[in-house]
Amino acid sequence: MHDEEVNFGTAIANLAAESGVAHLVYSSGASVGEKPTGVPRFDAKPRIEAHIRALPVTATVVRPVIFMEMLARPGFELNEGRYVFFPRPDQSMQLVAVDDIGKFAAVIFADKMRFGGRTVRLASDTITGRELEEIFTEATRRPITYSGFAGVFLNLYGDRSI
Repeated sequence: MHDEEVNFGTAIANLAAESGVAHLVYSSGASVGEKPTGVPRFDAKPRIEAHIRALPVTATVVRPVIFMEMLARPGFELNEGRYVFFPRPDQSMQLVAVDDIGKFAAVIFADKMRFGGRTVRLASDTITGRELEEIFTEATRRPITYSGFAGVFLNLYGDRSI
């Protein structure tokens, strides 16, 4: 499946270059780095980015952080009076709303001279687990406790799992 992502991404980039597209904007991911992570869906993106950089097309790579919309997905135990997510309770994380990605992309498309050839990390808010606890408590009108995944693992397996 991730090889398909690379195939599709590079094929679209090739078509953009062959068609004379004035400015290609590729939405990658904030977790992309110099070294492979071993996570196929993360490792597909730098391969596409490298391919785009080798093409004769002006391109901008945007790397959005975690989507705010993920906060409302099932499976984070909100229906059980708690919320379990990635960071520790006092650790902050950056988020971006999907609509904001579109707004950032519009600005980037409108200014090829400024953004062409650049990689831009996109984030629109920073929040902690404790702040999520307060927000969900207010929104649901019932107490919600927050726990980072690390805390859940410690409760289940002790220090040896972290």
